[in-house]
Amino acid sequence: MPRPLPLEAGPIFSLEAGPILELSMDARECVGFPVFSVFSVFSVFSARLVLNGRTGVWLRNITDLQVLNTDLQVLNADLQVLNTDLQVLNADLQVLNTDLQVLNTDLQVLNADLQVLNADLLFLT
Repeated sequence: MPRPLPLEAGPIFSLEAGPILELSMDARECVGFPVFSVFSVFSVFSARLVLNGRTGVWLRNITDLQVLNTDLQVLNADLQVLNTDLQVLNADLQVLNTDLQVLNTDLQVLNADLQVLNADLLFLT
């Protein structure tokens, strides 16, 4: 059973074929959601897949790269959906923050009213 890989500051995913191809995913860009960046692509006949420094499978032909490309496109779409969800959550939290500020102001007014009422009751007794 494969062990989970630790998140590191540095490349955690790369395709390597010497000077021919280098594709890396860098965890420093955002915690938990690494960002892909392509440095150079010329032509690929065989490339070694390296995941967090561990050698993985060999990509032997363009079909392997097309499958990987499809997987990366799916991941990109998932990340876009996650980004949209996070934007909606952020908007909801901003509304909640505004509501809490209004509630805080109302409670401060109520507290002031209760202090006045308390003073009036002390005066009457």
